[in-house]
Amino acid sequence: MTPQTTAPPSCRACGHVALVSITQGQRVERYDRCEHPSGPHPMHAPCCWFSAKTQGAI
Repeated sequence: MTPQTTAPPSCRACGHVALVSITQGQRVERYDRCEHPSGPHPMHAPCCWFSAKTQGAI
């Protein structure tokens, strides 16, 4: 399985995602990262942190 390197829309809306891109000639590679204070979270819609937050657990 190829690791996901681009944050999905649900993560992009979060203030803790770092959108990182590297341009090499004509090619642009994305290496987005979660920088949440409690530690990195999976970047898929929705991640465990996102689910718990929306359910009032956090």
